[in-house]
Amino acid sequence: MKTIYVENFGGPEVLAIKDLDLPKIKDDEILIKTMAIGVNPVDTYIRSGWYSGSKIPYVPGFDASGIIIEKGPKINDFNVGNRVYCFKSVSGTYAEKIVVKQGQIYKLPDNLSFEEGAAIGTPYGAAYRALFHKGHAKNGQKVLIHGGSGNVGLAAIKLAKSLNMIVVATAGSEEGKGLCKEAGANLVVGHNIEDFKEEILKFINDGFDIIIEMSAHNNLKTDLEFMAMYSAIVIVGSKGEVPINPRNLMSKDARIMGFVLFNAKNDELLDIHRNLFELFISKRMKPPIVGKTFNLRDAKEAHALVERGSYGKVILKPDN
Repeated sequence: MKTIYVENFGGPEVLAIKDLDLPKIKDDEILIKTMAIGVNPVDTYIRSGWYSGSKIPYVPGFDASGIIIEKGPKINDFNVGNRVYCFKSVSGTYAEKIVVKQGQIYKLPDNLSFEEGAAIGTPYGAAYRALFHKGHAKNGQKVLIHGGSGNVGLAAIKLAKSLNMIVVATAGSEEGKGLCKEAGANLVVGHNIEDFKEEILKFINDGFDIIIEMSAHNNLKTDLEFMAMYSAIVIVGSKGEVPINPRNLMSKDARIMGFVLFNAKNDELLDIHRNLFELFISKRMKPPIVGKTFNLRDAKEAHALVERGSYGKVILKPDN
């Protein structure tokens, strides 16, 4: 089978096509015929060697969707022919076939395409965990989503609107702002304009219950001015240090927390994806936004696009 294989850390050029033997599954594993693969920024970080624990050689990828073609005798919850999507795998997802454990795959709602399914795992898992497991979001609350035009941000907007929350999102371009509006944000503000803080405060003058922060190194000090009483800032991303005054938290009985989706336990992931299934199948939440699609062999171009910045989920498709 064809895979993308990384033997050395580096730029997109290290992503090479390689033929590997079809994997043999164990009793507690499942073999998936891959229909679509989601490309995440974290894939580019690992490929570049940014994560100290990364090992080579490896097949990249965490998100994909496809059809079960074989299962081990210990698998009871899935059958051959099921449409599924995965978050994490045994073998890596940039491949024509993928080996997964039962706790790594979830049933794909019938009303979603394979491309949309490949866009769920990492972005929607992170957004759900940020809003509900960490932020404890409730119906009608007010939420500020910094970096709303990224895949996690767009997922967070849609999840928040499924709870009738009042959503303010920031984005850096007109196209990004348009995607935030399309996802359902009540107000979208360009975070690169000088008076963005004043524009937000005119719309919400008594603070936000939850702030989802994709760029804490840029925004955290300002976020403290946006907090309501008993509120939470949930940090999804940051690229550096930032000094803050803890008294700003004390005066609001507020909290700041960070998380990494990969730390989520299996029962947390099951809760996330069970609820996502219900939201998608009931059409209470809009489907993921799919961006540009590449053939699997063009993974280099897909990574280069993600690193430059793109809108919607970048997808790889094998020749299956």
